[in-house]
Amino acid sequence: LISINSVTGDEEAILNFIEEFLIKNNFNGEVVRNDGGIIAVPFNSSKRVALVGHVDTVPVSDTQINSSDNDDLIVGRGTVDMKGGVAVILHALINEGKDIVGVFYTAEEGPYDENGLGLLMPVLLSYSELEFAIIMEPTNNQIELGCLGALNATLQINGTVSYTHLTLPTKRIV
Repeated sequence: LISINSVTGDEEAILNFIEEFLIKNNFNGEVVRNDGGIIAVPFNSSKRVALVGHVDTVPVSDTQINSSDNDDLIVGRGTVDMKGGVAVILHALINEGKDIVGVFYTAEEGPYDENGLGLLMPVLLSYSELEFAIIMEPTNNQIELGCLGALNATLQINGTVSYTHLTLPTKRIV
């Protein structure tokens, strides 16, 4: 994944890799692909949880470190944001797919109106079983809503309502 150049707007090669990886690893499910990316749904999945990751990166810098003497380090553009998350989704689809849907979308690092998730969303929302989505964006193990992120939820709160009459002092301004 790291060796595949996937700068925003040039994600075709990494989408091809993802699709081929699923096929080569005997993914048993449906792969839906459009201009926004790929949705992979294992046939045995309850489709309750979407694991979501973008496949694009920002451009490579001349100062980027592309190698290391430390075998415990993985270096390269997208290692953390977001190809590590993409690798986790691929692994989960091949090995743990009973509750998940995998979503790989384009153009996260670009302008909002070109974000591939908008093109995939109608397909994703057609899975009425979907209860939750986890965006695999790295956040230092904290819940993060992100710069352009949103939390969409339906809340049901059970309890009783009580009203207390409250009189506040008033100040007249002349």
